[in-house]
Amino acid sequence: MKNSFDRELGLYLERQVAESTGERRRRLTGGNRHAETLFLRNVWWPMCGNFDYLHAEWEVSDLWKGVRYLDFAYLRYPLRIGIEIEGFGPHAKHADRGKFADDHLRAAALTAEGWIILRFSYDTVNEHPERIRQLLTLLIGRWTGIGEKAPVLDELDKKIVRLAVKLQRPITPGQVCEMAGVCAQTARRRLKELTDKRVFRPHGGVTRIRSYELCTENERMFQWMYHE
Repeated sequence: MKNSFDRELGLYLERQVAESTGERRRRLTGGNRHAETLFLRNVWWPMCGNFDYLHAEWEVSDLWKGVRYLDFAYLRYPLRIGIEIEGFGPHAKHADRGKFADDHLRAAALTAEGWIILRFSYDTVNEHPERIRQLLTLLIGRWTGIGEKAPVLDELDKKIVRLAVKLQRPITPGQVCEMAGVCAQTARRRLKELTDKRVFRPHGGVTRIRSYELCTENERMFQWMYHE
């Protein structure tokens, strides 16, 4: 189990770093991540045996346009779970009254936006991981497999969805070209593929589709999955 964990942990962190940029990458590659690794070793791996849907140092924007980072985010429709490890570890060393207040305000703001925020002490992760596993199993098990399955999208697809969510109106191939830096043919092809996946539907045009809008049945899901 240990060798399997260490091998999969290395691959997981490599993927997380490869997918990250800027401050998130710096956080993933620098500093002491003992508490986070302990959580993965004691709690997550025995519970799941994989790291699917789990994102480390996940970047989120708060209500005041600030950028925050969650130790872990579990993103599996319809769940958005933020996990924070606190206590006598890296988080506590630099804690002060201002940071304490800001952390709780952040958690409240994320909760208002539909996140479930779970905060566990370092001591609990270290001494009673089975209790955390029970809580997470109860929470995730209640929702997993319930509701519509999210479409599989690559990075360009996600950028296109984010554009539609941001603009809150039908989008055109030209807007996709400008946003993603792709040619018109690629933009039209991707929008058609997303239409085939029932992510978008045609909005304007008769002989030639001029614009696309998010399908109503998917709009709520994408509002939180790809909101910027």
